[in-house]
Amino acid sequence: MTKKNPWIAAILNLIFYGAGTMYVGKRVAFGLILTFAMLVVRYVEIEMKLTNLSPEMWPWFVGSLAVAQVACAIDGFNEVKKVNAA
Repeated sequence: MTKKNPWIAAILNLIFYGAGTMYVGKRVAFGLILTFAMLVVRYVEIEMKLTNLSPEMWPWFVGSLAVAQVACAIDGFNEVKKVNAA
């Protein structure tokens, strides 16, 4: 098995949920689910912004997305390290 770069997985997951997970190749279905979920969330985000629904909730919404993206990036990084060690 070719060794993967953990930083690539982290950056891919940071930019696009699930892309780093698919890059690793162990949990491709999970990566696809994350990608689909991210697309739905981004669609809802755009719709909320365009219709000005609950503007007081925007800091919570954006903050939670940032936390989720960082968590995905850390997960991708750690998953590559585990796969490379095996």
